[in-house]
Amino acid sequence: MPPVMPYVSQFTGEASFYPPLRKKGRNERGVTLHRLIVAPENSVEDLLRIISENLPLDADNVATAIHKMAKLRRFQDVRTEVISEDARWIRLINEVVENGTAFIWPMRLLALVSWAVASIRDRRIMPLLFDISAKRVSMGAVPQDLSSLAWAVATARARDSTALALLSQVSVESMKIVHLFVPQDLAMCAWAYAKVAARDGPLLRLFADEAMHKYSELNGQNLSNIVWSLATIREYHEPLLAAVSFTRADTIQGLSSQEFSNIVWSFATLPRTSEMLFRRMAPRV
Repeated sequence: MPPVMPYVSQFTGEASFYPPLRKKGRNERGVTLHRLIVAPENSVEDLLRIISENLPLDADNVATAIHKMAKLRRFQDVRTEVISEDARWIRLINEVVENGTAFIWPMRLLALVSWAVASIRDRRIMPLLFDISAKRVSMGAVPQDLSSLAWAVATARARDSTALALLSQVSVESMKIVHLFVPQDLAMCAWAYAKVAARDGPLLRLFADEAMHKYSELNGQNLSNIVWSLATIREYHEPLLAAVSFTRADTIQGLSSQEFSNIVWSFATLPRTSEMLFRRMAPRV
C-alpha cells in the first residue's frame, strides 16, 4: 500500500496524488506535459515515451513523472527492472542528479518521489534522496511527510547508512509532534519501522500511547498495523493491547479477516497473551 498523499483543491475539495499546477512560473509547455504525464490511459511504455520525447522536464513534472511511473508499475504489475534498467528512465533519473532537482522540491514532493523511487527499487538515486530528506526533516516536517518517508525506507527494504540516518531523524521529529499524527500516520510510521527491523521502542511506545488517545478513530488497518509493529519488535504496550482484547472485533471499522489474523498473531507472539482475545477468535477461524 503506497502512502496516501493527497493534494486537496481549495476550490473543489477534490484530492489527487499529483501536485497542483503552480501558477507562478508554469508555462504552456509545462502545463501540457503535466496533462500528458497524468493521463489515465497511459501505460508504462507510454510514459517512458512521453518522458523521452520531452526531456528536459521542469522540477514539478520530473516529480510527477517519477510518481506516476511507480503507480503504473504497481497497477500493471511490471517488474521493477523493466523500468530501472530502461535507458529512458535512466535519463530522467540522471536529470535529478545532475540538475540538483531534489534540492529544490518542496518536502511533500521529496517524500512522494522517495517512495516512488523506492517502489521501483532504483538504488542509484535512493541514497541521495534519503540523505537530502534527512537533512530537510531536521528543519521540521509535518506528520504526513514523516510517515511517507518512513514508508519509503520500508518500501525500499533499505538498511544502509542513509536509510538508517533518515529513520533516526524521522524518529526525532515525530516525537516532537506525535500529538499531530492522525491514525493513518501513526500506523504507517509504526509499520515502516517494524518492517525494516528498526527497533525504536521509545517511538513505537509513543505511537501506541497516541493510538490510545485516538482509539475511537482507529480503523481495522490502523489497529492491525500498530499492534503488529509492536509485536514484531517485541514491544509490549499493556494499555493498547488490553483495549484491543476488550474490543469486539465486529465493532472495529473495516477490520478484514487478514487484519484480524495479524492481531491474533501479534498477541501470540508477545510474551503475555490475552486469553480474552483468543476466546473471541474461535468463531472467526
